[in-house]
Amino acid sequence: MKGRNTHEQSIAALAAAAHELKSPLTLVHHIAQTLASTDLALSEAERAQYLHRLQFTSERMLRLVQQLAVSYRLDRDNQLAFQFQVEPLNVMEVCEEVAHELWTYAKECSQELRVKTHNCPHLVVANREILHDIVVNLVDNAIRHNQAGGKVDIAAVCRSDQVRLTVDDQGAGMAQRDIRRLRSTLGTQPQPFTGHAGTSGLGLYIVGQFAAAMGGSVGLGRPRSGTRFFVDLLRSRQLSLL
Repeated sequence: MKGRNTHEQSIAALAAAAHELKSPLTLVHHIAQTLASTDLALSEAERAQYLHRLQFTSERMLRLVQQLAVSYRLDRDNQLAFQFQVEPLNVMEVCEEVAHELWTYAKECSQELRVKTHNCPHLVVANREILHDIVVNLVDNAIRHNQAGGKVDIAAVCRSDQVRLTVDDQGAGMAQRDIRRLRSTLGTQPQPFTGHAGTSGLGLYIVGQFAAAMGGSVGLGRPRSGTRFFVDLLRSRQLSLL
């Protein structure tokens, strides 16, 4: 039964990956044709903008493929999670890095990224690269489902033996029935959002797998407006020297 479930998850992830990569590949093809066109006069500023979008989109696709490779290995080898090198990390430092990386992307989507800090150390036991991918996927998901002119809030709160990382958007949100459905499968299989074209839920599936590999979990909350996804990670008891 477990083998069949793993096979079904792999098939679902493969279908979701094909769906997820279709739009950026189409965009890359369009940009490449535009830059190669001799009939279209582009200013230096326009050419630079096209090159930036080409670079960002290709990097995003490469990151997704790399994450899928790790995700597949996690599916096949339950012991792989123990091979990740973990260390005490400050969640908010990683969040600040991701916010800086995705600032231009958010601006192009007419959105604002805000990193909120609270009075606690925010130290977790995690692998830096895996934690970075978790934050990138959560923020990217929020930007894509947010409304134009909206804000994406990134925060972390200490909770006894855990630190909860939250990412909120100000989008349309989801109906209660969709929330119940998504909660039942979140992190275990790709689950597209009802009413959101072009989404596969692949990023959240990867977040769930990566969080579980570090002893954490992914969840869905209900902010005052929009949608909130969160990840609970094991809190480090090592004192910060900063």
